[in-house]
Amino acid sequence: MTQPLPDAALDQLFRTARTYNAFTGEVSDDTLQQLYGLLKFGPTEANTTPARIVFVKSDEAKAKLGPALSEGNFKKTMAAPCVAIVGYDMRFFDKLPVLFPHVDAKPWFEHRDEANLAWVANRNSSLQTAYLILAARALGLDCGPMTGFDNAKVDEAFVDPHQHPGQPGSWRSRQHLPAFAAPGLRRSLPDPLIRTAPFPETPMFKKLLLTAALVAASANAFAAGVTYKLDPTHTNVLASWNHFGYSNPYANFGDVEGTLVYDAADVSKSSVQVTLPLSGLNGFSDKFNAHLRSADIFDIATFPTATFKSTKVESTGNGKLKITGDLTIKGITKSVVLDATLNKASEHPMKKVPAIGFDATATIKRSDFGVGLFAPMVGDEVTLRITTEATAPKADAAK
Repeated sequence: MTQPLPDAALDQLFRTARTYNAFTGEVSDDTLQQLYGLLKFGPTEANTTPARIVFVKSDEAKAKLGPALSEGNFKKTMAAPCVAIVGYDMRFFDKLPVLFPHVDAKPWFEHRDEANLAWVANRNSSLQTAYLILAARALGLDCGPMTGFDNAKVDEAFVDPHQHPGQPGSWRSRQHLPAFAAPGLRRSLPDPLIRTAPFPETPMFKKLLLTAALVAASANAFAAGVTYKLDPTHTNVLASWNHFGYSNPYANFGDVEGTLVYDAADVSKSSVQVTLPLSGLNGFSDKFNAHLRSADIFDIATFPTATFKSTKVESTGNGKLKITGDLTIKGITKSVVLDATLNKASEHPMKKVPAIGFDATATIKRSDFGVGLFAPMVGDEVTLRITTEATAPKADAAK
C-alpha cells in the first residue's frame, strides 16, 4: 500500500454510498469489463476465486428473469440497466494450478465432501460479491443487493442442465444474461473474456450466495443529473441571536423554495439554490412579525425575498460538506459558508421517488446586510440552523 485514499474516494465507496431501489441510465459493456477488471483482484482464500457472474442487460434476458422475481422486486429489477447474477463454482479447485501456481493447492480441496466445498465456495464468493459492489461504486455506479426470487426458476432460465451431466454440483445463478460471463479470472490471468454464451468455461456451480441475492448496478436516480425540489413542509431555516444578553430568540424563514443537485461521485458538481419569501418570516409573535417585516429591518415591501446560491461545494469527509455561496438580503450580497451534513439519500418510503436530506449551520453578521438595527446591543451575529428534505419530481426521477 502507498497512501490513504482521499476523502472524496472514501465517501464514494463507503460513507455516502447507499443501497438503491430506483435505477436509470445505462451501463456499457466497456464499463462491465472495467468492473470485472477491478473485482478480480480482490483477495480470496488461496486464490480460490469461486464466484461466477452473469450480467443481464437485454430485454430478452430480463424477460427470462422476470417470472423468477418476487412482486416487490419485479419493477425495480426490470428498470435496472444491468443485473449481476452471482453464483459459485463447486469445482473452483480445478483452476488453482493457474490461480495459485506457487503451491500445489488443488489437493487441499478436491477430496473434500460437497458440504465442505460449498462452505468454502460460499464464504469466498461472498467476499467477491462485496468486491463487485465496491468496484461498481468506484466506477460511478450504484448497487441494490436483493433477495426475493425463486432460485429454481432462475436456474431453469439461465443454467444449461446438459453441461457436464453426471458430475456433482450445479450452478445456480444470480443475474441476467448477455454479454459477459465473467469467469473468475485473477492476477495471473488475462483480462476477462467476452462471451456470447451466459456460462463461463468452468462447469460446476452450486447454489446462489446467501439465498442468491441479485446485485443491480446502474447510474441511478440518486446520482448526478437529478434535480431535487425542496419540500417547504419539511424545511426550516431558523435564525437566532442574543437580545441584550437576556435571551436568544428565534425566527423561522418559512415557505422556502429551491432546488439542489447532489452528486455523490463528484461532490464538487453539487449545487443548491434557495429563495426565502420574507412573507413567510415568523418570529412567533404577531407584533414582532410586523416589526421584522417593516422598513426598520427587512423592509419586505421593497425586498420581498432573500436568496442563496451556491458557488462551491466541497466534501470534508464522513458525509460532511462545506457549501460556499452568495447570500442576498435587501439587495446586498455576501459570501457565506454553510457547514452541512448529509442525513440520508434513498427512495422516499411513501412517495416512491428519490429523496435526500441535509442539516446545515452558518454564522453571519446582520449588519453586513443592512439589518443592523440596535447592534451591537442586540447581537450582530446571527446563527442559522437549517434542516431540509428534498425529493426528485417523478418526471426527473424516471429519466
